[in-house]
Amino acid sequence: AAINPIFRPSDGNQILFRGQSTDGTWGLYLMGRDGSNLQRLALDPGFQSDPTYAQNRDNYFWGGTWSADGRTLLYHTPEADGPSTPGLGFRIHMATIGPNGEVMSDKVLVFDARR
Repeated sequence: AAINPIFRPSDGNQILFRGQSTDGTWGLYLMGRDGSNLQRLALDPGFQSDPTYAQNRDNYFWGGTWSADGRTLLYHTPEADGPSTPGLGFRIHMATIGPNGEVMSDKVLVFDARR
């Protein structure tokens, strides 16, 4: 399955989409606009070890959206406990993606009501 395709700014030569691999695992994928160079982005390392992964496996890697320069990717995924809100909930991740799809960083955004 492949859903929610969006072009990567700023030149539109790559497409990001949410896809499901043959083992049923969802992820965000990047490919050339001609279908070449398909790759799964190495986001949220260890997500399959999350305590609630089995119950929530279809809810991972949603809402992929790019910054205007195409370097920063936001997405959300379930997390058992977040630093700003306890308990299971969707957490927003911010990842820096290199020009060839390499994940340079990936972190959960933390809400701080004191600011």
